[in-house]
Amino acid sequence: MRRPRRRGIIGAVLSRLLLLLLGLGACVACGPPPRDPAVEAYERFAAALREGRSDEVHALLSPASQQTLATRMQLPPGSAGEAVRARLAVRPGWTFEVHRGVRPRLEAGEQAAARRVVRAPLAGREWRVPMVQVEGDWRVDLFGAQPVPPAEG
Repeated sequence: MRRPRRRGIIGAVLSRLLLLLLGLGACVACGPPPRDPAVEAYERFAAALREGRSDEVHALLSPASQQTLATRMQLPPGSAGEAVRARLAVRPGWTFEVHRGVRPRLEAGEQAAARRVVRAPLAGREWRVPMVQVEGDWRVDLFGAQPVPPAEG
């Protein structure tokens, strides 16, 4: 009478356990890639606009965009951000994005460490929106945005 092979049973169990662990590891590795911080900052900016949070909209603008905004509001040079925020008055529910399932994404191509371009829906069409890093945080360079030509869209 033959004895059951213990090594065979243990080996089979261990090999199946190893395959299970490898499969679980592959599932974790196949998850969605992490979002780019510049894209996340643009999404926060868009949400602040939709929700009418003027202070946050202003805070997420690059210093150059804040200055351009103050100039276009005809505020005196060197006006504090408080004066701009007081006159900004973004209304909740204001819709400016294209609602066709286009999500903001990092523009393909070379990106600098402190400057990236996000391709995003804005005012009824797609735009290239520059994002700049200021003191470790990503900010929207709104007045540097350029529309994407329809041939590229």
